[in-house]
Amino acid sequence: TYGVPISIYDVTPEDILKTIDIVARSFDEPFGNSSAIPTYHCAAFAAEDGQSILLAGDGGDELFAGNERYRTQQIFSWYQRVPRFFRKAVLEPFFLGPMAGTDFLPIRKVRRYIEQAKMPMPKRMQTYNFLLRDGLSKIFTDAFLDAADTNAPFDHLQTVWDQAPDCDLIDQMLYLDWKITLADNDLRKVTTMCDAAGIRVAFPMLTNTLLQAACDIPGARKIQAGKLRGFYKSATRQFLPQEILSKQKHGFGLPFGPWFKKSSMLRDAVLDRLNSLANRNIVRPDYIDEMCRVTIEEHAGYFGEIIWVMTILESWLSARAEYSNFRL
Repeated sequence: TYGVPISIYDVTPEDILKTIDIVARSFDEPFGNSSAIPTYHCAAFAAEDGQSILLAGDGGDELFAGNERYRTQQIFSWYQRVPRFFRKAVLEPFFLGPMAGTDFLPIRKVRRYIEQAKMPMPKRMQTYNFLLRDGLSKIFTDAFLDAADTNAPFDHLQTVWDQAPDCDLIDQMLYLDWKITLADNDLRKVTTMCDAAGIRVAFPMLTNTLLQAACDIPGARKIQAGKLRGFYKSATRQFLPQEILSKQKHGFGLPFGPWFKKSSMLRDAVLDRLNSLANRNIVRPDYIDEMCRVTIEEHAGYFGEIIWVMTILESWLSARAEYSNFRL
């Protein structure tokens, strides 16, 4: 702690039950990031301790390339360095042709790498999107899919991506995250939850001076030898302790799936909300049933985040008189 006294608050499944309606009421649209819960409790804990302002570290990863996806997409981009003739005449016909059905692990990994590396950006970043993994028609009802523009989110990503200044891959991903991840998710989450807890928040990593300095550093230098935040760590090595420079990154995400399985109190409350959501004809009831079954009986973590997203959606709808009886 380097001489600074600290206080610790452990968020519990019971805290979710106390906070879920605060989250639902605080945002002007359904906000599915589960880290809003611990963010609120962090802010409330500080307010109870008599603090008037918090300093948040949001923005550092998006300025200095600290997210794993930057390195992952950089690795995929290396495929384009292979001569086009060799890719088109040898690698792709072999691994995506005769070897397409092979389950041998090394072959499968190479095939998966080529499949993703061939995708254009930013579409390639969506290969880990949970909704696409299972397929929209498996999750949502026909009525919802008929009413929704399911291409709109991806069209928006493409529009922002195309607006990025002429720069390298890393900086283009950073630009996308500034416009979407930070503006629409992280900063909204932190400021909204701090407002709900009655405390102010400032973002020292997003001061104009530091932002301009980060923009002057080429993206290729921000990841050095494959190490995330490489430039940032080198630049701060003179005054930051090694324990900070080498520490593992930890987010604020909740282990919602394991808690849903473990806590009967939380599970019962969530199931009530999911049953209400199933009656709105938005999500297929059989998909909701399957998510809950797998989480309880097989793999507690796989569906955890999407269960939370559906829970907060129902909580948000129920909290508003104009939507409380909404049904497609």
